[in-house]
Amino acid sequence: MKLHIKMAGTFNRIPINSTVTKTEDVTLPQWMKSYQAVATQVRQRSPQLLRQKFGMSFLSESSIVRLLQQTHQTETIYQVPLLQWLQPLEASEAKPILYRYQFVSQNVQIELQPDDLQLPYHWGTKETSVAGIYKIIIDRDRYPGVSETWLNSLWQDVQQVWQNYSPCDLVQMAFESLNDTGFSFCLSDSPEVQASIDNSELSREIQEAIVYLREERTDFANLSTTVRELVQEYQKNRAPAPTYFQLPEGLKLEASVNKKHQFIIGRRKSRQEIESLINQAEQFLFISSYIIEDKSITELICQKAATLPQGVWVIINLREEVIDAIDTQIENTPNSREAYQHCNEKQAKCLMMLLDAGAHIRGGAFHLKTYISEQAAYLGSCNLTGGSLDFNLEGGLICQGSTTHQDLLEYFTRCWQHQTRYDVLCSSTIGNFIQRSLNNSSAASGFHSQTLLTPSQYRNDLQHELSKFSGKVAIYSRGFSPAEMLSLLPTRNTHVYCDGFIATNNYRINSRFVSGLHAKITLIGDLAGGEALRGAAASAKRDRIAYLGGINFQFASRGFNFIDLMYKTTNPREINQICQQLSASFF
Repeated sequence: MKLHIKMAGTFNRIPINSTVTKTEDVTLPQWMKSYQAVATQVRQRSPQLLRQKFGMSFLSESSIVRLLQQTHQTETIYQVPLLQWLQPLEASEAKPILYRYQFVSQNVQIELQPDDLQLPYHWGTKETSVAGIYKIIIDRDRYPGVSETWLNSLWQDVQQVWQNYSPCDLVQMAFESLNDTGFSFCLSDSPEVQASIDNSELSREIQEAIVYLREERTDFANLSTTVRELVQEYQKNRAPAPTYFQLPEGLKLEASVNKKHQFIIGRRKSRQEIESLINQAEQFLFISSYIIEDKSITELICQKAATLPQGVWVIINLREEVIDAIDTQIENTPNSREAYQHCNEKQAKCLMMLLDAGAHIRGGAFHLKTYISEQAAYLGSCNLTGGSLDFNLEGGLICQGSTTHQDLLEYFTRCWQHQTRYDVLCSSTIGNFIQRSLNNSSAASGFHSQTLLTPSQYRNDLQHELSKFSGKVAIYSRGFSPAEMLSLLPTRNTHVYCDGFIATNNYRINSRFVSGLHAKITLIGDLAGGEALRGAAASAKRDRIAYLGGINFQFASRGFNFIDLMYKTTNPREINQICQQLSASFF
């Protein structure tokens, strides 16, 4: 058994050297001069070596050159221009402030490492304390910095609750948990304290009852009397109704709508279009979003759930943190982290709203962002979150009455029937949610579309197109990890825009950091580069290609385990529309 404790308190940062407490934070020009000074003193004198040896691989060589020019306010930064040797500098006397960190609450004073992921993201120049939440996991009687008296009291309370559970209660909690290997419970008087139990800690009889229920067996012949009685008691008093959610038959697109494709690229554009799509639905509404946490749009979906004759159907990805929030019903608490700090709690509340409104919800390994009705469909990068809808630079396609619209409907149906892993249901006995595992063992036939690509299809198609192409490539992605694609990219003609880590040491690739970039777009063709976006209104060439959807340019095996789609087009008018909207967003 382990205790998971969320504590409200204060993060402190304390200068190690008191003589520097009044020193201002080091500026970017000071850092660049310090790097240049050290690099030239150890004979690493070129921008290329500065990038490779001093932790600047996330920047392109051209970006480093521009930073040095801005730092020195001159374009002449080389001592030997032919060899690109930088001017030697003496190291600055200015030193960055070094701190030690701690978290302090009523019963704790925990010393923290500077790389602790729970530390606040941002500190003001002179800020020494920030209110926030710190989480610890304890499996013993002591924890450094935590009051032993308080901890022993918590263990006693947890043990008392544990002893009051009957064997049937334990079967119920383990079987209905969203975690296949264990379950958790919280103290009624201390909801911030959660105890987690691994199924291996349960008695052999309880473990056998759980296995029997999960395998949906009906033969009691090989069960002991104790196990059989446990199963029968659970099935009689606690089991959820055996009704499985099946999509309605005869789903059809509205025949009278005009066929249309419209791209939505930029900041603060997605909310209005997605809300309009939801409002226009008259028969059914399909929702697939990696995260759902926006209250306003959730309320709109709930309103439609009460009126649509064929219902609202939702696919999500319940991560472990969201599962914890659902199971323990954690309330929002103040925290210093800026964006998405309460993402999991928000999503738990939104899912409660949807279930109460009668929406059907399933989960699995989905990264797909698509919203579909008989009137129109959206495919792109926009989640149903405040960040995506109101702040991030997102990219999406809205289609009406086209083959792509029909393919999205068929793909969602395929995912619901064959690739979801569990139903999410209301429970009247423990918490508000239970998971009901699905046995989707009947594999669906391969998905084929003229315009839509699954992750593996996208990778193969992109490899094929790049292998026969030598022009310009522009990549817009949250992160950039090209893996085997790197050898196919025309390095001097590749422009990368992203808001995350750039995992390549190829300094010839032009890269640019774009805060809040969440769109996933790849452009191949003469108008793909950054400078070409300014001239996107030029006449189209038919050998250009555009990909847009929800898949980042990160070709690691883990990322391709998620279910997602990209839209591919060679239509000159569509590609011009994409370029024009990107140009308006960037320049």
